[in-house]
Amino acid sequence: MKKEFCFLFPGQSSHKPGMLRPLERYLDKISFIFDIAKKISGIDIKDLCMNGREEEFLKDSKNQYAIMCINLAYMRILNIHGIFPSVVLGHSLGQISALVAANVLDINDAFEIIKKRKELIDKYMISGCLVSVFGLEYSSVLEICKTIDTKLEKCSISLYNSKRQIVISCSNEDLDYFISLCKNKGAISCIKLPISNAFHSKYMCPILKEFSNFINSIDFKKNSCEIILNCKGDFAKSITDIKQDLVDQCTHEVKWVQSIQHLTDKYKKIYCIEVGNGNILGSLFRNINPNYKVLCLSKNIDLICKNNKEYRYETN
Repeated sequence: MKKEFCFLFPGQSSHKPGMLRPLERYLDKISFIFDIAKKISGIDIKDLCMNGREEEFLKDSKNQYAIMCINLAYMRILNIHGIFPSVVLGHSLGQISALVAANVLDINDAFEIIKKRKELIDKYMISGCLVSVFGLEYSSVLEICKTIDTKLEKCSISLYNSKRQIVISCSNEDLDYFISLCKNKGAISCIKLPISNAFHSKYMCPILKEFSNFINSIDFKKNSCEIILNCKGDFAKSITDIKQDLVDQCTHEVKWVQSIQHLTDKYKKIYCIEVGNGNILGSLFRNINPNYKVLCLSKNIDLICKNNKEYRYETN
């Protein structure tokens, strides 16, 4: 029986200084990805991923380009060794990498999407912040958001990451009040994320028209494998579905829990690989469904490439 793989692509917060170094021996195979990113962004992403300090990743959109370069570099290495996905899904920013893996987007267009979104965010001076809440259920966090704003415009859930880890968007002015309400409800911790814009929220509404027009100007190709979409939280049915989800990502919640549930409902036996740096998604997956193992590729690159018939690997 043919082995089936699911590629999981991480998004923001998956970067770390020196994350390209484990892939140095593959540079001749993956350098073209970094060259494309440099041409589009004007930033030497290869040097950033090899030698950059933590504070450098937090400037402008450097970390977004860096994360996608690393995601696509790992994907390229898997492909070289004959490993291709039956299904893909990407977490937030990682969704663009997933669309490249499914052959819906070419690499140039993927980086152009990051560039255009950043330009529009700067143009409309999008503000707000993201806060990661640990230890509260979805219903409790939603209730707190409604306490701050019943319309869920100034404060809302942005990412439903796992059953006990939820990210919300709010104004910087409401941040302390939100955290105090969470602690009163019994939250283990609340952490403001080092991200300068409130993605996946109504704060992004001003960019929608222009961003939608840009997405619709891109040539999206028929997917070569199944795709699970962030905001739909389910399998894509058409190119229209995919385009709409990329636009919806700006202002709608990422339904990661529902995405993993749909994956495991359909694929009872599939090899899941976190295609990028670290094991953030493996940890979230374990919280949603502990019966599946997720290969942390950045810790096991040589093992899987030498033998994709049988694994003994470091899981999440």
